[in-house]
Amino acid sequence: MARVICEEAPAPPSFVVTRPDDLLPTFVVTDDDATTLRQVFTTRSATLESLRRDLSGALDNIVMRALRKEPQWRYQTAEQLRDDIVRYLTGVPISDLPDSPVGRTQRKSHPITTENSLAVLPLKLMDLQHGSDSGPDYLGTGLADALITRLSAVGRFAVRPTNSVLRYGADSDPLVAGRELGVAFVLDGRIRRAQDRIRVTIQLLSVLDGTAMWAGQFDEKLTDVLGLEDAISSHVAEAITPHLTGTERVRLAKRGTNDPQAHEAYLRGRFYWNTFTEDGFARAIVCYHQAIALDPNYALAYAGVAAYYNWLGSFTILPFAECSAAAYEAASTAVALDPTLAEGYAALGQSILCRDFAWANAERKLLRSIELNPNYSAGRIHYALQLAMEGRFAESIHEAQLARDLDPLAIISRFTVVWCAYHGRHFDEAWEACQETLATEPNNLMMLYGSSFLSSRMGRHDEAIAAAQKCVDTMGKASHTLGRLGAAHAAAGNIEIAEAMLLEMDSIAARRHISPYHLALVHCGLGRVEKALDLLERAAGDQRCQGALDSR
Repeated sequence: MARVICEEAPAPPSFVVTRPDDLLPTFVVTDDDATTLRQVFTTRSATLESLRRDLSGALDNIVMRALRKEPQWRYQTAEQLRDDIVRYLTGVPISDLPDSPVGRTQRKSHPITTENSLAVLPLKLMDLQHGSDSGPDYLGTGLADALITRLSAVGRFAVRPTNSVLRYGADSDPLVAGRELGVAFVLDGRIRRAQDRIRVTIQLLSVLDGTAMWAGQFDEKLTDVLGLEDAISSHVAEAITPHLTGTERVRLAKRGTNDPQAHEAYLRGRFYWNTFTEDGFARAIVCYHQAIALDPNYALAYAGVAAYYNWLGSFTILPFAECSAAAYEAASTAVALDPTLAEGYAALGQSILCRDFAWANAERKLLRSIELNPNYSAGRIHYALQLAMEGRFAESIHEAQLARDLDPLAIISRFTVVWCAYHGRHFDEAWEACQETLATEPNNLMMLYGSSFLSSRMGRHDEAIAAAQKCVDTMGKASHTLGRLGAAHAAAGNIEIAEAMLLEMDSIAARRHISPYHLALVHCGLGRVEKALDLLERAAGDQRCQGALDSR
């Protein structure tokens, strides 16, 4: 309770009004017409949607600013609060919210180490056969990923996501890794194979003084990785937090499946997924479906399928309508099978947003994901992006910063901060955060992509074109890369080149998906507002048609 009061942000008013348990007394008979939510809204001459719409935006921001956990980010005087209320009532934009700027110095440093923060490094593989899909080469990353998922289910642990730990290979110093990741503890281990058995030697290190808090050795059959995960996760949890609650113990012991073969297929899928390559994604979806075929009730595998289609749509590899429909189906199944799965709710919220544009429903699902696992960065990333789409930029940037602090080395979390700040018109802060990454990772494609948008907006057209061209050269001629390059040339006044880019996109559309949205960006840069609006209408129309087909 103390942690919730001190650390967890309350839900915004526009979300609270959708929850009967927050608005209706618990002692009333809920089937009485006088005590339904509908009746409550009727007495205010409003509907649920109209009230939610009235509360969202500036009024939400005022209330949430007054409730911020960090004193320095709340209103400092009653006068400041009064002035914002007056601005809201007179239709004037409220003051900039005091979220720490994206580029502020103290936010560049490594995240603050918390008492129960942990990084699970990929286990080092010793004497194992490599280079074959049938070999156990996936085990080092797969086992670490599974332990991260298990330990993340205990709300008191801040566990660094898999993406952040993948860079630490066999030669990495675990204590150096712990300091770079900003955690109090590091779990480091090795795997050896002897015929059909594996031996795992593992230790839990305190980053502060380098001492071993716990160490253990496990000998298991290669097919009994589930039992291995049970033993390791329980020992680690007890070493960090000796007094787990009953609920926490249940979450820790929870298995996604009891079928070893299904679990092995899922581990392989996660191994390929974490390569974050097109080939890796293709292999991952095959493995997820293999896991589902072996265990049709494997909720995590369905959540993996949903995440695959969500990201496929985000990068416009296929039309978003197709991807979001497939993601919705898989995510709905995951949540139905396991109503406590944060990964399922995060994927479901994203797919609802992109399939139906159902803002309130998507937000409920994403907030449920965060409630189930506040340390799950992907849920916060999806939520930050939705908030930006709604124009709730201060909340969006704050949520993106939380996701970045949970997963400080993953490019997607750092990119989300830049992307949300860009759309919130915090161009200088977004540029500073972008350049911070590019200074050490000059070929980071996602940051190059983001920096191209920023450069165009800031009048640095040569830099915008160079960054966009590098994305095309490296990532290939895709809808989003060509659209950005064409728009960069258009903004720079290179009309003939931008026109040629449009012709090339039209030609490519015959063999692969080109989004009308990216065509619209180029036309917008050329000043053709009506044409851009027509293309945007077409993109929205395609989505609506898909929704109608689904409903039939």
